[in-house]
Amino acid sequence: MKRELTKEFIDDLFVVDNYQLFWKQRRGCAAAGKRAGWLDADGYNYIGINGKLFQEHRLIFFYYYGYLPLLVDHIDRDTSNNHPDNLREADKVLNSINRGLQSNNTSGVRGVGWNKNSGKWISYIKIDGKHKHLGLFELFEDAVIARKKSELEHWGVNP
Repeated sequence: MKRELTKEFIDDLFVVDNYQLFWKQRRGCAAAGKRAGWLDADGYNYIGINGKLFQEHRLIFFYYYGYLPLLVDHIDRDTSNNHPDNLREADKVLNSINRGLQSNNTSGVRGVGWNKNSGKWISYIKIDGKHKHLGLFELFEDAVIARKKSELEHWGVNP
């Protein structure tokens, strides 16, 4: 019989230690006391319960806050840090802006780059799936200021 996900159900299955989940009893080939689940290539720990996969940080969020939002974001972007203070409910926009820089970023600031054609710094932001040009700037600092101002205006945050 499948049980509803509740704090009590999590307490029945797991020992919560250092914001990680460990099996209370042997489950399949997993011994009691072994960390539940498995890590994927991105560092997220997945746990199977009742035939459904959960990311461990989502179960920890549920355990401490009592509900399971659509998305749970690691504030510090460290997928191994499941401390409740490091987890927050997020929407797709907040989750996407709280990611690391892309590998092809050379300026060190998201949305700011060097424009070879103009010989100036370009600043841009993506809003509702569309790139918005914020301007060309002689100074790198001015391009960064334009980007940060736009982040605050559109998202209410500076990631």
